[in-house]
Amino acid sequence: LFLYIIVFLYIFFHYVLYFSFSLFFFLMIRRPPRSTLSSSSAASDVYKRQRGAVPILTAIFLALLTLPPLGLSLALLLPIAPWLHRVVVETLFANWVVAIATLIEKLSGVEYVITSEGESDELSMSPERALFISNHRTRLDWWYLFPFFVRLGASSGLKIVLKHEMKSIPVIGWGLQCTMCIFLKRDWKDPAVRDESNRYVESILKWINKSAGYRILLFPEGTNLDTPTLQRSNKAAQQVGCTPTHQVLLPKSKGLGLALKHARVKSVWDLTMAYQSFVPQNQDTLINGLTPDKVHIHIRRILADQIPEGHHPEKLAAWTNERFAMKEKQLVQFYENQSGTLGGEPVMKQPPHRTMVVGCMFWIGVGYFEYLLWSAPYWVGIMLMMGGTLQLLWSVYIRGGADVHTLQLHEASKAKLS
Repeated sequence: LFLYIIVFLYIFFHYVLYFSFSLFFFLMIRRPPRSTLSSSSAASDVYKRQRGAVPILTAIFLALLTLPPLGLSLALLLPIAPWLHRVVVETLFANWVVAIATLIEKLSGVEYVITSEGESDELSMSPERALFISNHRTRLDWWYLFPFFVRLGASSGLKIVLKHEMKSIPVIGWGLQCTMCIFLKRDWKDPAVRDESNRYVESILKWINKSAGYRILLFPEGTNLDTPTLQRSNKAAQQVGCTPTHQVLLPKSKGLGLALKHARVKSVWDLTMAYQSFVPQNQDTLINGLTPDKVHIHIRRILADQIPEGHHPEKLAAWTNERFAMKEKQLVQFYENQSGTLGGEPVMKQPPHRTMVVGCMFWIGVGYFEYLLWSAPYWVGIMLMMGGTLQLLWSVYIRGGADVHTLQLHEASKAKLS
């Protein structure tokens, strides 16, 4: 009886989720009512909120779709074929990024102005291993960087360095663990935490290094810019003899040093990011449909051998401070003018429409495949989906995280083979 109840609730939850998402998507794509003197403002506000909330709901919905295959891949493929497990995870995550990027550009109407120093108009990242560093203006910077990575052809193999607290976010946090994103703890002054973080990052990067191409996104400031963090940053800057800033925080070079030391990157892409017309400070702005008109991204590509190595912390810290001092001047000038670009003529003007169409077709196929599993005889498909979901939850809450469990299973399989 208990098993019947669990299966019923599982099926009921998924059908309610599909119905709710379809209804909300229909409400989103309809045009707002014809404007009148009494109702035009309310109608546009409703439409704006629908347009802003759908990308978030879509991200959660698609993440829910990935839970069963991620769990099954973790349990069945990783022990016997780690490369195949990696292909499954990377494919799901890359298409998740493409879906979000499509909604940001096509639905929310955010335009991207990308400029570059010393690069041609046809920037491509397909085979390269690279480290991306960026200023951290808001909590949503990584969200608004997804269309940039899709334009660059770098959505596959993307690894984001995030705060450890994001690891516990339901659904999306679970999926990010499976993709081997790197979650760092803040308290590096504690020797035990520092040693644990060093071992964790080294293990993750060893796993990442086995991929043919990967991209690591890192925010050296460690947190987003707001009034309290800016005050603390300027106080710390004065203590070390740095100039107080207005648009960036004092960067931390420890995470960057670990990445340069253990990751086999060929280049570092220094990104400067700015928002025009509106700065989306947190998730509430998305829910309320408040998005910037344009996102400006300026690229400086630097070869890895031109950067001080991770075992020279003083030189690396000085290099990082110099880069962020350049960002400060650039951003101050941009926000004072509120026009033009961050530097140079725009490149990559058109979004990759073919990639976006393929990404949408991919998720239609995934949804249809899971529907067929629900319809399979003898509840085989339902049990597989439930088993995959429970396996993932067990990894997240019992084994210390899906990323940690992935490393444990991989090491165990290597030990058996040896």
